[in-house]
Amino acid sequence: MEQTNEHPEVVAEARSPEEPIPKGAKKVERIAQQSKGLFDDVKEWIDLKIKLAELEIKEKIKARQDDVIMFAAIGFIGVLALVFLLVTLALGLGAWLGHPAWGFLIVTGILLSTGGILYGAHSSRGKKKAGKPDPEQKKLAASSDQKKLPPGSSEEASEQTGN
Repeated sequence: MEQTNEHPEVVAEARSPEEPIPKGAKKVERIAQQSKGLFDDVKEWIDLKIKLAELEIKEKIKARQDDVIMFAAIGFIGVLALVFLLVTLALGLGAWLGHPAWGFLIVTGILLSTGGILYGAHSSRGKKKAGKPDPEQKKLAASSDQKKLPPGSSEEASEQTGN
């Protein structure tokens, strides 16, 4: 039965067979020797599991790195395409209006106004968050209000009398 190993680096070393237990050995000696062999096998198994886990983690990290590199390359190409599209748009508008400068001026204005709108939307969203109290803070405030008792209440009177 041939077994394929996904990680060839993690291969158990071939162990020589244990020395045969002499027939005249005491039962305790035989149990001790077999227990030692079992302990060694378990220790080796744990070491191999740790090596396997390390290799799997390294493979996952490598896959993530590859994904990040691919995403960065695609993003860079996308940004270049957007720049060329905007230049083409500016040149087209400039040709339509009679001078390339007008096209670039219009495209720049569109970009600046879009940036301003996005900045304004982001700033107003941040102010709304800052103005609203955290739900957990509301609960704490409500519980502290319940603990405050008006003067002359029964708990305050019992504290003063020592009961």
